[in-house]
Amino acid sequence: GLLPRQEHKYRDLNMIGNREVSEKQRLELWKEYERRKEELPQSVTNFVDELAETNHLDNVGFRRRNLPALLAKYFLDMSDSMKNSLKMMKPGSFGFYVVGNNSTNVEGIKKIIPTDMFLWEIGQKVGWKQVSVINMELLKSRDIFKKNRGTAESILVFKAPLSTEFERTAIYSLGDVSKFRDSGEEWNFNDEATQTHLHSIHPYPAKFIPQIPRKAILQWTSKGDVVLDPFCGSGTTLLESILLERKAIGVDNNSVACLVSEAKIAEYTNSDIDILKKFLVEVELLKKKEQGKTEVIIPQYKNLEYWFSKEAIMDLGRINWLINKLEGNSKALVQAIFSSIIVRVSYQDSDTRYSRKEYEYVEGNAFGYFIQKLKRVVKSVEEVMNLPKEEAKVLHIDGKNLESIEEESVNMIVTSPPYLNAYDYHKYHRHRIHWIDGDVELARDKEIGKHDTFTRPNADPDLYFKDMSKCFDEWYRVLKPGSRALIVIGDAIVNKKPVPVAEQFIKIMNEKGFNLENRWIRKIKTSRKSFNQSARMNEEHVLLFIKP
Repeated sequence: GLLPRQEHKYRDLNMIGNREVSEKQRLELWKEYERRKEELPQSVTNFVDELAETNHLDNVGFRRRNLPALLAKYFLDMSDSMKNSLKMMKPGSFGFYVVGNNSTNVEGIKKIIPTDMFLWEIGQKVGWKQVSVINMELLKSRDIFKKNRGTAESILVFKAPLSTEFERTAIYSLGDVSKFRDSGEEWNFNDEATQTHLHSIHPYPAKFIPQIPRKAILQWTSKGDVVLDPFCGSGTTLLESILLERKAIGVDNNSVACLVSEAKIAEYTNSDIDILKKFLVEVELLKKKEQGKTEVIIPQYKNLEYWFSKEAIMDLGRINWLINKLEGNSKALVQAIFSSIIVRVSYQDSDTRYSRKEYEYVEGNAFGYFIQKLKRVVKSVEEVMNLPKEEAKVLHIDGKNLESIEEESVNMIVTSPPYLNAYDYHKYHRHRIHWIDGDVELARDKEIGKHDTFTRPNADPDLYFKDMSKCFDEWYRVLKPGSRALIVIGDAIVNKKPVPVAEQFIKIMNEKGFNLENRWIRKIKTSRKSFNQSARMNEEHVLLFIKP
């Protein structure tokens, strides 16, 4: 009555952490990972993708070739498991996960697979509240995996959110909004890939998925029209606009946002590709310390050594020195890639958590991360380089004053303004801004809706709406008559009180002279919202206004 032998491989495939797959299964697992990868933290997908860069080469043995797909399956399986476990927990109860790390060899170099930290982030992403990580040593292993197994395990301590947190909803609009939910399905796009083209060049919290601006631009503009995103962030609307042959203008007060946007919209040539490939060789020589005389460019700012190890500072400084020898589009692209790895090699907990978490930085890691990312981005540039595109520009200014944009010169606005009390872009990008020699004060002082401001006692949400009202004045001025503005926005909580942000936007926009043409409520794939770790913000508003 035991399991027949012919069924073993199917049962094995369904186990979490299985080690054996056929080539067909590997390809199926990898396809599934590509479809679902945004459910995982970016640190996990970065690791898996970088491993795939080397392990998917033709001359690699089948076990190493299988590893990226098996790791992807393992982390997705654990995400599902931790999510389903959380559903069974009583509010405020604890969960303990005992986790051991592993390692693999990449081009002859031992590479640790930090399973404990990856599951720590996965747990948070699916809704667990992080409590603590307890490290413990293991007795020397005598099993057959001892060459790869680590010498320590971690106990990950989580807590289920309190019931009041589960009872919160995402939508605080007045009246019945069920019809907006029904019609909003056309804006969900939850099963579509969102990291195509150059959209994956840089991590950016609360990223605007490209399908939304693509749909809006196709539906309400024509080729040659001008599309404005006054909160352009990582440049999603801009890239979609120029690929659809619409001119684009992006505005942001954050230096990182402007750098990433400029890298995405630049017009690259074969000459740029040659420069990037030569630069890649120089970085690899620099990593091996075969570059000859080298220098460092290191920003000087308060607590630099508190947030980075000395080894990480030197590695970043050497890369930064080499980058500053470049010019033009190639330099902007490489700088954006450099910016993307900075938090990863720092002691900053994550892209969405501004707290210090010390770990042992291995000298040379920054080079490894940078090289792997640069290789991937060069391939993406080659894919889009020869596609027909329009021109675009990025303005590093305060979005409340668009005087550099002519009156009635824009055909459509497509944007997702900062959510009230949701995020601090300037804070979580602060190290990046310093390293790219950006403007910290502009990002900090002009940011709208920042979490730091609206978590203070007696914080007043009216300040947010006053700032947005100034933005709406500028939108009305630059839009042509008969043109539209599409806004994606979520409601909020301030001082434990719900704030119906969308309703207030509608009121203010009407006062400015706009007419609400349509509205929808879309469901968010909660794993995509980096500030939505407890999955409360699972819906957001899509508002379409027209200027008469």
